[in-house]
Amino acid sequence: MIDISHAVSFIFEDRKWMSKVVLLAIFSFLSFTIVPFVLVLGYMLQLAINVRQGLPRPLPNWDNWAKKLTLGGHVFLALLLYNSPLIFIYSCSWVIVAGLGGGILSGGIGFLTLCCALPFSILYTMVAWSMLATGVSEYMETGEAGSMYRLVHLWDVMRANTKVLRQWGLYATVVNVVLLILLVIPFLGWVLIGLFGFPVHGHLFGQFAHQLSLTNKPKLHKSKNR
Repeated sequence: MIDISHAVSFIFEDRKWMSKVVLLAIFSFLSFTIVPFVLVLGYMLQLAINVRQGLPRPLPNWDNWAKKLTLGGHVFLALLLYNSPLIFIYSCSWVIVAGLGGGILSGGIGFLTLCCALPFSILYTMVAWSMLATGVSEYMETGEAGSMYRLVHLWDVMRANTKVLRQWGLYATVVNVVLLILLVIPFLGWVLIGLFGFPVHGHLFGQFAHQLSLTNKPKLHKSKNR
């Protein structure tokens, strides 16, 4: 079972947690540019790998930057590829609406496009992100970036692990709702998001990957206070 409370409490079990998450928060605030975003993805994936492997202090050190860039780069590319259909659809819609200019016709076509695209977008996002999460978890286990693109295999794994996927999706959604609430709190809320948002999601994903692991499944570390 995925433990959402441990995804928060584990941070404070590391004596060096402050220095680690502060630097992560700095890169998080800069993640509107590609390189910091890739670094954050790489750090988050290293954290998830450490959780999956059962390390008692899974927060990674800020060393081996090349490894972080490599891990994050592979996941960043996968994010782009998995979301490319949505990017294409909404780009085409924007071009069509912009080409018609203002007026009733442009507004009507824009509204019709939104009504048609929104249900597809929701359904596609649910399936694609579940498949991507499954692929990333296998990438964590095998070290092979190609694991994220074996679509037929990933579909079969998804179907066999719907309970774990639903639980992870639910907890990730709960965390995102809390982060959205913090977002409306000036400064303090933003600082808390930067410090704890990615570590919590990384730990949750590590637990998810551990549940999905079929081979080389280590014992998952539990807090001593539990």
